Amino acid sequence: MTRVESNGRARLSMPSGRGGRRVPVRPSAPGAPSPWARWAWGLALAGLFVLAWAWRTAYLARLAATPLHDTLYQDAGTYWRWAGALPHIGILGRNAFFLGPLYPYVLALLRSLTGDSIPAVLHVQALWGATAVVLLADAARRLAGRGAALAVGLVLALYEMATFFDGLILMESLLFFLESLLLWWVVRCDWTTFRARSWLVSGVLIGLLAEGRASAALLVLPALAVLVPLVRGGWRT
Repeated sequence: MTRVESNGRARLSMPSGRGGRRVPVRPSAPGAPSPWARWAWGLALAGLFVLAWAWRTAYLARLAATPLHDTLYQDAGTYWRWAGALPHIGILGRNAFFLGPLYPYVLALLRSLTGDSIPAVLHVQALWGATAVVLLADAARRLAGRGAALAVGLVLALYEMATFFDGLILMESLLFFLESLLLWWVVRCDWTTFRARSWLVSGVLIGLLAEGRASAALLVLPALAVLVPLVRGGWRT
């Protein structure tokens, strides 16, 4: 049977068989995706990743046939030399950073794994660029539905500027990946209650972004705007 409560919501109840009492039955959550829908969306995300990665790989193959292949200039050369010097001077350094240190340190790690190969580093950037497409598409699905998410994913997978930066030894590619990861994490988390893991991951990502570009530290302000009311009202861990 259906009973209307004082708040206007309908509530299902079934007889319990003892004393005429009725046991409330919680209806299934509306809009919950079926296993088939989740599988289909996972397949769509995989397709977007393959498309974005193949597009970037094709760009790198075309770039390899030009005089710009293995060319480092201005900031790119600075990052490459900085990353090459880190194993010799130590990770702490001795002077103030004149550029965001995040990318040179990541670049030093990639160079140790790829054998100082510029094309190999660019292919790694193509992988995290394709991952950023998937993260933003899934964030769009959570906000606006699957149709809009597929449109966002297709545009980003073939977006020329993102592909161009994935083919350069510059921090923009890494920052775009981290920003996409932060946005996806913010969208997927429940911020109505305090969850230590949610805030820890968000803080780490904002900190990493600030190490790449100092202005990203301003992202702490909207985070505090959400955190302060939770502190005042009490939270659940």
